[in-house]
Amino acid sequence: LRRVKVELRNYSSQWEGELDAKRRQMIERISVCFLSHTTFAQFPPSIAHLLPPFIVCTQEESDAFYCFQGMMVRMLLHMPEDKLNLRVAQFVMLFKTIYPEINVALEEEEVEVNEWAVSWLRYLLCRELAPDCLLRLWDTYFAAESPDDGILLHTYICLAILDNLQGTIIELSERSEMLSLLHHLPVMDMDQIITQAQSIRDEVYARNLL
Repeated sequence: LRRVKVELRNYSSQWEGELDAKRRQMIERISVCFLSHTTFAQFPPSIAHLLPPFIVCTQEESDAFYCFQGMMVRMLLHMPEDKLNLRVAQFVMLFKTIYPEINVALEEEEVEVNEWAVSWLRYLLCRELAPDCLLRLWDTYFAAESPDDGILLHTYICLAILDNLQGTIIELSERSEMLSLLHHLPVMDMDQIITQAQSIRDEVYARNLL
């Protein structure tokens, strides 16, 4: 509980305006309940970062808990924490292969991939996307009949976002500006991002990149 409270004090600005005292207390209670009852040996290290979307879009605390639990099950089954380094490595390989110009721009300003990509992959863009954009994206993850079209699409979602930011990133000339953009993503058409991610996935498979 102490860790959850610390995380809430340092929460991403995208959700800060949505978290009044009542909602923060709900996050604390749900976190404790989840950790007390989970049977999984591993769980994401920052639960507080993943809870606000469920608090905001549900009316009842019990609904928020069960929706959050459903997301955790998906993450623990398909994106376990002990495989994070592998997922990051695969993402970096795809990113550098498909978007070399972005990679060059970031390297010129000494922006390390781990300074932003780990958070993108670990927290499913919860810390970076605007609330409405994130809720639209996670709705796809929940609604998909297959994990391949849901949560496992996440790596390609990240690549599609980079594709949409490519011109802006290349034009920026300061390391701080690049990190600010990557940590606070602009509002995007998430339906377009999702469609684009599916196309990128098909391209990756066709080229046998993974």
